[in-house]
Amino acid sequence: MLQLQKEILTIWRISLAFAAFVPAFITSLLFQPGTPFWIMLTALWILLFLFFYLFYLPVRYRKLAFAVRGDSLVVRSGVFSTRVRTMPLQNIQYSGLVVSPLDAVWGLGSLVVTAPGGRIRIPGLRRQDAENLAAMLPEEWHREH
Repeated sequence: MLQLQKEILTIWRISLAFAAFVPAFITSLLFQPGTPFWIMLTALWILLFLFFYLFYLPVRYRKLAFAVRGDSLVVRSGVFSTRVRTMPLQNIQYSGLVVSPLDAVWGLGSLVVTAPGGRIRIPGLRRQDAENLAAMLPEEWHREH
């Protein structure tokens, strides 16, 4: 199994910081700072942020891996329980590279592979690695599309 680029963990953490700003800002708008309810909500946002920053995202990064084994794409993921998804290469109908603005800063992207009955997204790939992985698609797929 191949591991993702370490920079994806930084991207996820930056996205988390932006996402955590929204409820914190709304809490400050709706409730008087310093009141017990405001303190309780602020503590809740801080605890949730720390949980995701220090535990959830690093575990997600460590457990997310992929490989091309034989004629299948295999992706292992999960935080609390491990899930293994397998997609036969001959069933793949579409693959594409998705690059967010933060991904572009680090030269990363997410490979999205679609087949009948499912879709697999592999984040945190170098663009060249994603293109190489997409090149492993069966030859008949290249001729039709």
